[in-house]
Amino acid sequence: MKTYTKTELKALNVEKGKYFFKPDTMRFFKSKLETTGRAIGGEIFFITSEVPPHGKREYSVRAMREETGTIKHLTIRFGSLRAAKEKMRDLILTVQHATMGTGHDKN
Repeated sequence: MKTYTKTELKALNVEKGKYFFKPDTMRFFKSKLETTGRAIGGEIFFITSEVPPHGKREYSVRAMREETGTIKHLTIRFGSLRAAKEKMRDLILTVQHATMGTGHDKN
């Protein structure tokens, strides 16, 4: 399983012509990239956090397609980084189990 640094995640997204991590976008949504990325099955899993207009910081598990740079929001928002990390671990294990022996996990 390949690990992407925060810088590599951002660069891949820009390289694919996307804008998710652009500073203006991150500022607008009060967003932070909380973790490095873990790649498996063509998806790079990572956690971001955002602050809604009248609330506390919330944490989300997301996945970026390695081929396209497209980002999906995978989970409900969590109130803690720890809960989001646990969910990300569970999602990675599920994908890992599903791709075992199929040849789809190139990482």
